[in-house]
Amino acid sequence: METKPWSHLTGRSFYHLTVIYPDGDALGNGGQVWRCFCTCGKFVSVAETDLKSGGVSSCGCLPPINKHSRQMKGVKVTHGMSLTPEYRSWAGIKQRCFNKNDRAYKYYGGRGITMCDRWAKSFECFYADMGRKPEPRMSIDRINNDGNYEPGNCRWATPKQQYHNRRKLNGDT
Repeated sequence: METKPWSHLTGRSFYHLTVIYPDGDALGNGGQVWRCFCTCGKFVSVAETDLKSGGVSSCGCLPPINKHSRQMKGVKVTHGMSLTPEYRSWAGIKQRCFNKNDRAYKYYGGRGITMCDRWAKSFECFYADMGRKPEPRMSIDRINNDGNYEPGNCRWATPKQQYHNRRKLNGDT
């Protein structure tokens, strides 16, 4: 896979922001502007220097992180969404696809179902592609049951949609 010269920040997280792609031309001072996804669900454009310095830590939905806060004293700050249903779905996919000790591995990773590299490396990319779960009862569904967990083959589905999209096992009609 060819690496683009601007991809050095793509997928990286800076506090509540995840870099998605470069946004427009570089600044006059040679700095780059990046399109970022905030944990609150909004997009914002931020100068690279502001991302790296911590000058901008969200889309504006949260107060700036000061240098004396817990985040700056070694506590790792990521996307802040580890308790959400979307994060649990993402983590469950990773377990089913990559953890041979997971009880469902034989039905997923064990039969060759995997998760695309972009999602496997970054919850933020998964969330940027899939968005919020529209309803609490929905869950992640692969449109093609023999396909991988990747953009274009996944959707948030109702239990009824999940039932009608299950793969046929011996004895099923």
